[in-house]
Amino acid sequence: MNNKTIQLYVLITLLLFGALLGIGYQIRKEIYQTHLTNQPHSAPVQPAEKSANDASVSSTANSQTNKTGQNNASAKQSELLRQQQQLYLDFSTMINALSEGQRPDLQQVSLLITQQQKLVEAQQVSKAEAKAQIEFLIKVLPEMEHELHRALRALD
Repeated sequence: MNNKTIQLYVLITLLLFGALLGIGYQIRKEIYQTHLTNQPHSAPVQPAEKSANDASVSSTANSQTNKTGQNNASAKQSELLRQQQQLYLDFSTMINALSEGQRPDLQQVSLLITQQQKLVEAQQVSKAEAKAQIEFLIKVLPEMEHELHRALRALD
């Protein structure tokens, strides 16, 4: 090979690497923007003042039931947030691996898509964000195109 051919290959490799990094950056940027804008504003709920009659009617059992229900809802919400953060971490790890030329395990990608669909159903991940991630995966993982298109149709 002559020197110009090698330079051409290096230039093409650098351009492709730069394009992949740019795509990864845009997806990461969209993920964090969506993550920040879709967070529910959870201001603490201030209990209304109760009169003496109302206070005598409420029982300890009711308050314990309410606290248990709130704890369960809080635990479920924090578990969903943990799963959402793990999804973002796994996706960004995969993007970084792709930018370094490594191919992800196709079974792990399938599990990632399944987890993403569960979070979309739980309204922790927006449909637009999920579609953007799947469309990116279709471009970089053509061997999974059929399964990714099925996941894309499931979002619609």
